[in-house]
Amino acid sequence: MMKKFLRGFKYATNGIMSVIKSEINFRVHIVMALYVLFFAFIGEVSISEFATLCALIAIVLALELINTALEALCDRITRERDAIIGKVKDLCAGAVLISAIFAATAGLFIFLQENVLTTVFTLFGTSPAVLIGFLISIPIALLFMFAIKKKD
Repeated sequence: MMKKFLRGFKYATNGIMSVIKSEINFRVHIVMALYVLFFAFIGEVSISEFATLCALIAIVLALELINTALEALCDRITRERDAIIGKVKDLCAGAVLISAIFAATAGLFIFLQENVLTTVFTLFGTSPAVLIGFLISIPIALLFMFAIKKKD
């Protein structure tokens, strides 16, 4: 029983690693999520705001996984142009887009509060190490997002 349970985690991990390797959009969402969590932490957002951000991140990532799975299934059914398959793919992509837009909107409401902005800018101004670490993370994030090539 426990073996089967643990095997489920292995399969889930395989799926997540597969989408990280093959889907640029998922990697972009991962990087954005990490930056959101970083700024939430240093901006000292409330626990409820942090929980909201975590839930929204989970929704966007989960929908991206579902979108990728359905695209793979559709491609397995046919590679030829098919109106219904195209509609399914468009609907799935639309679901991801809607979740990302509303997650970003909620994030803006949280991060554009004066106390959060003040806390972030004060920390960057008084702690060069944090600012330098953030600036160094940008090219690393760009490499992670765009340098991984999809294997055919």
